[in-house]
Amino acid sequence: MIFVLKYAKIPLIVRRLDNMKLLASNVVVIFWAIIFGEIIGYIASKLEVVPYNYMQIGGVAAVVALIAVNGIYLISKDSYAKQ
Repeated sequence: MIFVLKYAKIPLIVRRLDNMKLLASNVVVIFWAIIFGEIIGYIASKLEVVPYNYMQIGGVAAVVALIAVNGIYLISKDSYAKQ
């Protein structure tokens, strides 16, 4: 109920733009996390002489990056709103 009351006065198109901005930023984070994860994973696999599994490395890199970026945003969004 609080969610409905909070967003009742905001036009629907504005809410969609915020959601699309969040979605687009998360897609960019996934893209770059997979690229950097693959590079770091390849270098680490050659240094440690272990087999290189690109699907596992890309998935783990994407999940860790999403958790980190969204966690940092959720923790710090209140401090930006008060300034």
